[in-house]
Amino acid sequence: MSAKKVLLSIRTVQSVPGQRPEIMELQTEGTLTQHPDHVELSYVESEMTGLEGVTTTFSVYGEDKVILTRHGEKLNNEMQFFLGEKTDSLYDVGFGALLITVCAREIHLDLQKGEFQVSYTVEVEHTPMGTNTYVVRFRDMA
Repeated sequence: MSAKKVLLSIRTVQSVPGQRPEIMELQTEGTLTQHPDHVELSYVESEMTGLEGVTTTFSVYGEDKVILTRHGEKLNNEMQFFLGEKTDSLYDVGFGALLITVCAREIHLDLQKGEFQVSYTVEVEHTPMGTNTYVVRFRDMA
């Protein structure tokens, strides 16, 4: 297992039916850890995202499984993305929790180019909320 500092570029697109997609882009320093069966990309959220101090980790197991974990004072959640399967998790914001259901529609991975993408549908308390897409690019810190 080896870890190295990387520059992360994260683009999030939230699409809700009947509304214009909401796009957020973030560049930050993070850590890439290579495990025998997966790659982890971690970073600490900033004030800009509203989740200051929360550690976000993408664990990428290939083109059929990605786990997104967020831990901190303001938020605790683990969303598991299995291609074509619905999974549930609790989105705990400290003073309460919501049931979140996700279903990965697409997962693309190209570690040679330093990028991956996961696109998924999301339901909150069994109510469809739309589609989210993460496009994550990473490169070694110079």
